[in-house]
Amino acid sequence: ELGILNHTACHREHDGFASHVDIHSASDRVLGVASQRLQILHLLPDGKLAAESTYNLVDLSGGDKGTISISRWSLHDQGKVFMSAMGKAGCSLIDVRSSKQSSRLFHWSAHTLGVRCVDFAPHSSYILGTTGEDGSLRIWDVRKFGHESFVPILDIQAHEHVACSLRFNPQFGHLFASCGSDGVVRLWDMNKLERDSKLRLEMSRAACTFPDHDDTINDIAWSRGDAFSLASVSYDGRFCVRSLPDDLKYSLLLS
Repeated sequence: ELGILNHTACHREHDGFASHVDIHSASDRVLGVASQRLQILHLLPDGKLAAESTYNLVDLSGGDKGTISISRWSLHDQGKVFMSAMGKAGCSLIDVRSSKQSSRLFHWSAHTLGVRCVDFAPHSSYILGTTGEDGSLRIWDVRKFGHESFVPILDIQAHEHVACSLRFNPQFGHLFASCGSDGVVRLWDMNKLERDSKLRLEMSRAACTFPDHDDTINDIAWSRGDAFSLASVSYDGRFCVRSLPDDLKYSLLLS
């Protein structure tokens, strides 16, 4: 059985519903997301949660339109930097060490129809990914932020409709998975895709495809103990765990 160590009324005083949580294991900091607000909590040794700070949509994006769909900690900054996806309000990279007025390191639209998901690459502090309502998946190099010609280093038409989620493999940082409202999970190998900002790659360039669901896939997750296992859950309640094909495993091990 699973026991509840603690619970918090995070955002209960605000309008909206709690939609996402992300824990930074090295710092025991927790991101709690609800509609237009985000709260940072600290997990104490006794299991209790202490509130540290709260950000609203204006703090994160500079405007009040949109909702925060997901926020994730950077894996490289000890719970000091996170990124938020805010639909048509774009996405922002936030440094919690700064005041709210100066904490927004970068803000960009990323996807014309709105940003659905964000994720950080595990083995590179400057590579991150986003997915959009237009079905696209984009990989960005933060070292190019601020340049007039800031464009993604990879632009992929990953799904038929909405690209709902993106997750980098924790061991093989050049491999990432995406899922969408077309009921399909696709794997992508960054080492085998052309990095041409003027070229949008097609779905056929996927390293592997899993059409296991009949409905929108809400989220995906890699196993922390087995880099070759991937789970997904869809709107109809179906939960799938799969292992990567042998040929892809061998290719990753030899890369």
